Amino acid sequence: MLRARQRHRLDTGAAVGRHGRRQDGQGRAGRHRTTGLADPAPIINQMLLASPYRIAGRLFSLAAVITTLDAIRGEAKVEERIVGHKQLAFADRIALTKSDLLDHVDAVTRWEALNALTARINPGARVVDEQDPLALASAILLLAGAVSWLMLTAGLMGSGWPDTLSISVIGTVLGATQFGKVWSWQLLFAVLLLVSAARLRGLRHWVVLSLLGALAVGSLGLIGHAAAQSGTAGYVHRAVNVLHLLSSAFWLGSLLPLIFAMKYLQDIKLSTAADVALRRFSGLGHYAVAIALATGVANT
Repeated sequence: MLRARQRHRLDTGAAVGRHGRRQDGQGRAGRHRTTGLADPAPIINQMLLASPYRIAGRLFSLAAVITTLDAIRGEAKVEERIVGHKQLAFADRIALTKSDLLDHVDAVTRWEALNALTARINPGARVVDEQDPLALASAILLLAGAVSWLMLTAGLMGSGWPDTLSISVIGTVLGATQFGKVWSWQLLFAVLLLVSAARLRGLRHWVVLSLLGALAVGSLGLIGHAAAQSGTAGYVHRAVNVLHLLSSAFWLGSLLPLIFAMKYLQDIKLSTAADVALRRFSGLGHYAVAIALATGVANT
């Protein structure tokens, strides 16, 4: 939630003016972050209108009000306090936090409840998940990597560096080689991932991203040494490659969010959810490692 101590109302104008003025006297972009439970109305009024120095009103225009909403306890807090309604009502963007700690069944119920809450109080606000920037950055890196690898392959199959930018050579690689046919799907999955990360919201967002991510990773198993074999042996080799990549990606890709979840083990209110995440990863992780080892041995 948007937070502030009430004493900050007296200091807002001076603080924004002090931190928002450069040595040359020109204003620059600034962010006013508050602490504690705050009523946003007097803070916004202080920044734009009520400052006795008129500093904020002269140097700055308010770009946006961002309110964070706890996906686990936020709905109850909003219903308990009128200031919670105000925080959502004044928000241009509502950023959901701790959604990664919800299990699948609870996530469906919570998303429906939170969407109904925000639509009732502030239907014009944009609701985003705090995990969205990471998903969007990952999708951008995937697409950039796929395009770069295609260009490098075109250079290797052509006449060197000049052909990395040759549309005709790149078109030939995509249309006339096994690598190109598979890579066309890889590019499609990368584009769909980028669009999904940028546009979709809610639980469906993560389901779609997970599916497209699995397709992007699995398709890599259809190129390389496996593609050199034909017949039944070739199909089996490709299937083993796909399983190896998916199991390895699941295990390695789960480590980073697991590290973030582990910090909540000491939180009294969130320790149960963090413990559930840890136990589930422990169980599924064993299967993932076993599959990765077995398929790795089969590929040797």
